[in-house]
Amino acid sequence: MLSVRTANRKGKPRRTGYRVSTTRHWKKAVVVLHPDHHIDLF
Repeated sequence: MLSVRTANRKGKPRRTGYRVSTTRHWKKAVVVLHPDHHIDLF
């Protein structure tokens, strides 16, 4: 792993009936891997 960058993402507004609520805030991570390494997904 070469570097990790994080960003705080705001929740989106969602309508439930007549009220408007928001989804939860969440943290997004972008990981830069070394060219020799890879992540097996399947």
